[in-house]
Amino acid sequence: MIEQRGVKVTGLVHWAIRVNDLQESRRFYTELLGMEDGGPVGDHFHCVRFGDMDLLLTLQPESLRVSYRPQDRTHIALRLSDEDFERAAKHLRDWGVTVMPDAAIGPLDGDVEIRRRGTFVGRSLYFLDPSGNRLELYSPTLPPE
Repeated sequence: MIEQRGVKVTGLVHWAIRVNDLQESRRFYTELLGMEDGGPVGDHFHCVRFGDMDLLLTLQPESLRVSYRPQDRTHIALRLSDEDFERAAKHLRDWGVTVMPDAAIGPLDGDVEIRRRGTFVGRSLYFLDPSGNRLELYSPTLPPE
């Protein structure tokens, strides 16, 4: 009998992202994106939650430079209700968020990417959090053609 190589991951406990300021990031993720405040985790982390997922905000010893490089495609995609997606598409810039329509790989309707083919069909809106982490808001509902 051959021994199985590797293991089988059964779930995701949390993921951590680097941030420059724990309180500023906590406010951004809870007040702007509606996540629940899970509280501090020691001196250098703060947990925020949505659904059954935990996001660990991780304070960096030296501030990250907030910059945007279009060729960097690494991001976190967050699903929204259609109503919240519409509100975000209309107001993100008003809320002081750096919106990045040039991060889209598909056609745009204003700041919103429209993908009618492929794996993630729907609408996407790309932007940066206060520490420069690229985020995507996603809705699977397409507008009429």
